[in-house]
Amino acid sequence: MAALFGELGAIFGAGAMGAKYGEDPAETRRQWALGLMGFSDAEIERGVQACRVRGGDWPPTLPVFRGMCRPYRQLFEHGMQQMARQDLPMLPHEQAPRWATPAQYWALRSIWTRACAASNYDAIAALWQHAYDQQCARRDLPPVPPPQRYLPPAGKASSGEAARQALSTVREILNKSNKFGYS
Repeated sequence: MAALFGELGAIFGAGAMGAKYGEDPAETRRQWALGLMGFSDAEIERGVQACRVRGGDWPPTLPVFRGMCRPYRQLFEHGMQQMARQDLPMLPHEQAPRWATPAQYWALRSIWTRACAASNYDAIAALWQHAYDQQCARRDLPPVPPPQRYLPPAGKASSGEAARQALSTVREILNKSNKFGYS
């Protein structure tokens, strides 16, 4: 916390830091340490960078700084775009999704059905923030799986016979279920 408060002091000035947190600096640092528990160094650096960009005369409150470290809405919107790229067929020349962190992927995966059904971000914000914080706190977080490439690279497509065989299998399944009246 000393390093963080040193950086904030350099950005906002000792006077602003003292005026805002002067009552009990030790208790303030303790509360910030508790409030930022589970945040990575990269997330805290994101918050410090946001303070530099934002500027102003006063340092942020702890809740505002947490939001700067983990910009939930931006992570959610970015994640929704990446998830579509993760799950949809990709052409060989298309770029794979780029996730901010594995926690972003796994949090969104855990609420994907609800996220797709939500009418807007505000409808899902609390659930998303909880899911993201849970994933950030995990110590055993697996890496993001590679996206599925359903479309073969150019020149590597299946033969016509393989396609006919696959179509035949699909027809057999449909005929057995007879749900669609396919013949």
